[in-house]
This record gives sequence, C-alpha cells and structure tokens, in this order.
Amino acid sequence: MKEDPSEWRSIEKSPMWSLPEENNNILPSLMLSFNNLPSTSLKQCFAYCAIFPKEVLIDQEDLINLWNAQGFLHCHSEGRNLTPEELGRKYVDILLSSSLLQAATRCSIDGDVTEYRMHYLVHDMALYISRHDWVIWKGVDKVGNPSGGRHLAIFPEDNDITSESPVEKMTWLWDLQTLHSTIRLPMDLLAHAKNLRVLKLAATGLKKVPPAIGRLSHLRYVDLSHNSIVMLPESITSLYHLQTFRLFSYKLRELPQKLYRLVNLRHLYLTSRSWCLPRGIERLTALQTLPMLELNNEGFGWEIGELGVLGDIHGLLSISGLEHVKSKGEAEKAGIHKKKGISELQLIWGWGRASNHLEVLDALQPSPNLKLLMITGYDGPNFPSWMKSMMTLVKLVLQDHSLIWCILNYYIAEAANNSLRLGNYHA
Repeated sequence: MKEDPSEWRSIEKSPMWSLPEENNNILPSLMLSFNNLPSTSLKQCFAYCAIFPKEVLIDQEDLINLWNAQGFLHCHSEGRNLTPEELGRKYVDILLSSSLLQAATRCSIDGDVTEYRMHYLVHDMALYISRHDWVIWKGVDKVGNPSGGRHLAIFPEDNDITSESPVEKMTWLWDLQTLHSTIRLPMDLLAHAKNLRVLKLAATGLKKVPPAIGRLSHLRYVDLSHNSIVMLPESITSLYHLQTFRLFSYKLRELPQKLYRLVNLRHLYLTSRSWCLPRGIERLTALQTLPMLELNNEGFGWEIGELGVLGDIHGLLSISGLEHVKSKGEAEKAGIHKKKGISELQLIWGWGRASNHLEVLDALQPSPNLKLLMITGYDGPNFPSWMKSMMTLVKLVLQDHSLIWCILNYYIAEAANNSLRLGNYHA
C-alpha cells in the first residue's frame, strides 16, 4: 500500500533492521509490518491476539468481540458510520494483508474465511509487544509482567493447578481486565478481580456459576462454554455492560427470566438446539447474534412479534415452533424483510398441524440479501411468490414436504428462468 519511493527509503533505513541482541528472536521485517499498521487501535488489537495459545484456530467473530470488549474499536476515529463489528472485520482484513494473520478455514455459505492462525513467530512478536500488559502462565513458566499485568492467561501443559496455583499469590487481581484460563481456577478469586472486562473460562470443568459474577460490573465478554453448567444464576442479569455471552453446552437447561436486563447485549451464543427465550427480548435492541429460537403455546416464553424491533440481527436466524403462530398478521410483526443483515434463515414447523402455513411463510419474507434458506415441516399447498425473486440465494434446503419434488422442479425452473445463482439444493 506504499506507492511513494520516499516511504520505501524510510523503511530501508529503519533502525529496526538492527534490533538489540536481546530482541533478535523477533524478525525485523515482522516488526516493521507492525510499526506500519495504520492506527494505534489496530496495533492494540494485534497485540491482544496474545490471548490465544500458539497455533490455535482463531474465530473471527470471537476475536472481534474480544477487541470490542476491551474498547479497542474506536469507530468515531474512522470518520465513517461503522459498527464495532464492521470496523473489526476491516482490521482483520488489514492484519491478513500484512501477513500478521493467516487464513485457515472457510466456513461461511459463500466460502469466506472465518478462522485464522497466527504464525508462531508472529505470536512471539505479539507477546513481546504486549509484555508489559500480559502475563502468560504455562505451568511453572511465565511470560510478561507478573506485578502489574492487566491481562492474565493460564495455559498449563499438564492441565492441572493444585494448591500452588499462581493466582493465589497475586495481589494485583483488582487491576485485571482479562482472565483467560484453560483449567479450573478457585472461583473466589473473582471477588478480587472487580475490573474484569473479559472472562474466558471455556472447558475448565466448571459446574456452577458463582453468584458473585453479578458483581463484576465492568464485564463486557463472558465465555463459559463446554462446561457442565445446568442453570445460570439470576445475578448474571446484573451485568449491564455485557456485550457478548457464550455458553455452548448441552447441559444448560434454563436461562434467567430477567435476561431482558442485559440491554447492551450484542451477541448471544448458545448450543445449536432450539431455545425458548424468556419474554422481553424486544428490550435487547442491540442484539446482532441470536441462538436457535423456539416458539411454544404454553403461555410463557418469547413471542415472534418481539423480533420486530431487533433490526441489527446478522448472520443466521433460526425459528422453530412456527405451528404456534396464529395468523399472518402475527408473523408480519417480526419484520423479517427489514433485517438486511440476515444471510441465513431457517424456518421450522413442528408436528402440530395448522391451516395457515402458507400465510405465515408469506409473512416471513426475508430481505433480498439471503444466501441460505432452510424450510422444515412446511405443509402449505404451495410456496409464496417471494421465493421466485431470491436473486442472491446460494443454497436451498427443503425437508418433510409431501410435494417436495414437484416444488423443487418448479423452483429450479423458475431459478433458471430468472438467472438465479442457486448453486446448491438439498431434499
């Protein structure tokens, strides 16, 4: 991106090519790449990648949510109306083009890269740059500043911490902004880490979330995935500033009834099973990521009309239990066609039969930006007219339909007639 010869002469004459002897494990070319990143906030984002162990796959959404939790994504400084997530994706692209991140896995419906790796030499540089802020603990070995670090990561190779736990000797826990561990830690230490912004305790054998978590008022990001947690304490709804909550676990059975108090929540990640959320999700107007949602007719739980005010939903929207939607007007309140960020839509009817399937499906028309459409259990006489105009659709999945082959033949013919780029269909 440098077109002026004077910029290249400046790089040629940079003292970075003659690093001090004690820093020789950092390649000068890599350090120059870091120094030439276009903003201080982007440099902070890069250095924060030290939170991940070497060679681990880095999920793009997770990385951006961590950056946002630490306040690194200053959208106003860009002079454009970007969301933190949009700015984060821009930063990822810059790190990728600078070879500070490497593309690893393509998982999206369009084949876009969603996971990255950091070369071990680049990871060493991230640790070196952030050495005054990070403490990385690996068994008896530690990297960083143990007396004043703001971010703590514990990755013991033997996966065991005994009474000699390093955290028990730390008197600076109240300054921590990040606590990331891959093993079980004494939960009473949370009482001393009151300035935490990021709490990442995935797969640590945690069975119960201590109610004290509700007193960590600065938390923006919580990841408790892959633990045997059955219920969440109601105190977690006191985390007013919480932006991202991750709990991928098949053990979880119930969500707090006052979930609606988390008014700054942007991303809610739960295991891919249908969830009957408690009522009040219309108050979570900042939500962009939702789990798979389930409607019911038991007189409790969320209602489909509550989706109407959630205009920022991105990615996948999955709704099951559509047999409980009573009318076309009720379905229209969801305002699905206004949510331009939805790229994947799953609509699922259960065993309860109703005569309004076509009306409900017609009212759930998505925006023209849709890439994947999955319809399960639909029992209408035909499909609504809007399905003929899905110009960007890449994949169509139809399940459990008595007229499925007739409909498929009709739809494929329409796709051909309208030059749709339908590349994948599955029955």
